[in-house]
Amino acid sequence: GNFIKRKTIEDISEDHIVFFVLFFVETYCMDFCKRKVIHKVSRPPLPLKNMLGLILLSEVLKESSARKIADFTKTDSVYKLVMEGIPVSKESVTRYKNYFIPYFEGILGKTVQMAKDFELTEFLDVSVDGTELKAYNSPFKVIRKHDLKILIRILKGELAKDEIKKLKLNAQKFYYDGRKTHTEKLELLERMYNELKISGQKSVPINDIDARWMYNKKNKAELSYNLQTCVDCATHLILATYISQNPTDDYDLPIVTDLAMKNVGFKFENLLADAGYSNELVIDYLQKSQIEGFIPNATQSREYKDALKINPVSKDNVYIDYLNKFIVCFAGYSHPLKYQYEEEHIKKTSIGVIRYPNKIKNMYSNSEACKNCFYKDQCLTEKMTNRSYTVYGSEAMIDMLLKMETPEAKEKYKLRPVVESPYGTMKQFYELNQLPYRGKYKIQGIVNLKSIAYNINRIVNLVLCDLLFENETYQNFVHKIIDKYIVKI
Repeated sequence: GNFIKRKTIEDISEDHIVFFVLFFVETYCMDFCKRKVIHKVSRPPLPLKNMLGLILLSEVLKESSARKIADFTKTDSVYKLVMEGIPVSKESVTRYKNYFIPYFEGILGKTVQMAKDFELTEFLDVSVDGTELKAYNSPFKVIRKHDLKILIRILKGELAKDEIKKLKLNAQKFYYDGRKTHTEKLELLERMYNELKISGQKSVPINDIDARWMYNKKNKAELSYNLQTCVDCATHLILATYISQNPTDDYDLPIVTDLAMKNVGFKFENLLADAGYSNELVIDYLQKSQIEGFIPNATQSREYKDALKINPVSKDNVYIDYLNKFIVCFAGYSHPLKYQYEEEHIKKTSIGVIRYPNKIKNMYSNSEACKNCFYKDQCLTEKMTNRSYTVYGSEAMIDMLLKMETPEAKEKYKLRPVVESPYGTMKQFYELNQLPYRGKYKIQGIVNLKSIAYNINRIVNLVLCDLLFENETYQNFVHKIIDKYIVKI
């Protein structure tokens, strides 16, 4: 028989998720299983279809250990069913997982296609949000910019070797590390320095150069990545993911939205996002893409959460009339629009300098009112002669703010928090915040793999038990698999 010890698979029930995973691989992923795998070892390569099924099933069952997965292919009938009785080593599991990393983005798109085929959703409303993923690098394993410059000069021969004694311990350890050649050290240091110039930060991690210092929800700085996700509001399915190195969410919405529309195959009607995406670039992108956006500004977001600032001078406690262009402060004085100007917005990235849409600044003030105001001692500092208010936004951005004041927009915006649901599930059950991988490329691939597993589980929960067992195509597939592996005595 095909199994090493077991002759039947009668202990596997027909509603086991292994059949759904195999159905997904055979129906949607065969294009990813036709490529040749060339290894330097003499043994023949393992079948791609079986290895993809093994990797997906292990993630669906929330098992990430390569050693345990390899052991299960020898002892567990479910894993034997996937591998058709072929035992694998832990090295093979790791090697093939790395092989499929560039294809996980396309396979994630196939889970979205499967949801369309099952008619689970029409993808009318989507939500975009970001969350920090901790990098696999200790916060103490970093090299400062100053030490980095000196290390490069020492390795180039521009400074004496005795200068190394003046550097911090991490820089000294890097210099005396015997596992790297002189050329490898210099190339790595120059890459580190280039990353620092792009990020503008003061230190760079040694083990994971692509990671950045970011603040978490507890306002603590950590070496992290910024995970951007687009989620369908109706089914909570993940439509696309994108690993960003930007500490804030400002400019990543167009990238993850384009990836999601590529997977879905058409434009969305409505897109919801929080105040972190309220900027000219996003508003301009939504207009050009002809997508109806629902994005509040920071004040509106705090108003929805009932968390407005207490300080009476704050813009949270003034009345802004965008149409007639004046602001009424907490003391009741009107501050008209004095002038408007544009501020150039340029950002350095790994692919060069990117020029974003200019920031539009509107300045409101009333110097005469401030001179006669009863609260001027509390409102103004010693160096201030009058209070001025700065409001950012072009006409298109102000139109968005006015729209978000309407009851219809507020009701629609209540759908936005669904994007938090996959984050909670994946961090709790899929160990998303404890990924033992380094580098943006590999992190992106593993996040896509875990998103595939999440989507498969989600689709099974949405269609079971009625629709799936009424699906004749799926039932015929299950019985074909069972009949194939039962050894008749």
